[in-house]
Amino acid sequence: MKVSIIIPVYNVFPYLRRCLDSVINQTLKDLEIIIVDDGSTDGGSALLDEYARNDSRLVVVHKENGGLMSAWTAGVRLSHGDYIGFVDSDDYVSTGMYELMYNTAVLYDTDIVICNYSINHSIEGKLKTELAEGRYSGEKLRTQIKEHVLSYPNDYSLPLCRWNKLYRRKIALDCLRYTDCLSRTFEDRYYVPATLLSANSIYCLDDVLYYWMQRVGSNHGLYKPSLLEDIKRYYFIQHRIIEDCAPFLEKHWEASFCDGIKQYVIRNIIRVNDFKTRYLSSKVLFNDSLVKERLHKYGSLMTNKMGKLLHVCQMINSPLLFATVCSFWKHFA
Repeated sequence: MKVSIIIPVYNVFPYLRRCLDSVINQTLKDLEIIIVDDGSTDGGSALLDEYARNDSRLVVVHKENGGLMSAWTAGVRLSHGDYIGFVDSDDYVSTGMYELMYNTAVLYDTDIVICNYSINHSIEGKLKTELAEGRYSGEKLRTQIKEHVLSYPNDYSLPLCRWNKLYRRKIALDCLRYTDCLSRTFEDRYYVPATLLSANSIYCLDDVLYYWMQRVGSNHGLYKPSLLEDIKRYYFIQHRIIEDCAPFLEKHWEASFCDGIKQYVIRNIIRVNDFKTRYLSSKVLFNDSLVKERLHKYGSLMTNKMGKLLHVCQMINSPLLFATVCSFWKHFA
């Protein structure tokens, strides 16, 4: 089996046919398509069974709802492919995606192949920094990719998303050891950094092959009361990854918590409409001992407007001022 494609599904019925059609019509035919239905209640389960009856390559697993990470990790454990890829069920892919990525992986004997992607049909997923198409290994891989995976300020050489990549089977399976917590937030941050840092070679393609559809109501960017605890959890998991795969990145890990703080501000403070919630979220942030410690040590690295405001308000311990300014963030920014 050349490639296993893992598709987690939960209540995305309006988008499901588009996703499935883009995968089953791949020009690469030697595929295993593992679809993990994570307790859908919108009729999607029956549609998946219908597709499976018409295509023997499809394996459909129905399970109780456990979250996105529980679904795609279950799919990886069931897979048999030499390489493994992921597609989220409200997105879709170019029909030539996996033939191009698999052939590239074999031709260049590489652990991970990465393509570009679009967001809602706008080409916003271009590989960042000066990465050119080609194979990265040895010192080139270390200096141009690995040293940037957890850097702060965040100049990620590669977006830390799971689905625009094709992984050699051994790496895909080995890195599941960092996903045992089955978090429902920042799921890819538990997995993708580990795969990138474990790889001995990575090939970057310029081609836009994956179509990420950010939709209203998706998990991306939603307010969560538990968000700070979620961020702290993945921060310490990332430390495990650094210890196991890339000890030379210890300093980057320490500073990278500021990126988590930024994500908390965007989701739980700036995007909420209720001022009381905005203030209480700011208070939670400012009262947390780990946040205080990291902002004191690394806050000066936060050079954008939000970072500077956060650093100043933390120094004077004023969550009220921070929440107030964030109420007018569009004008401030």
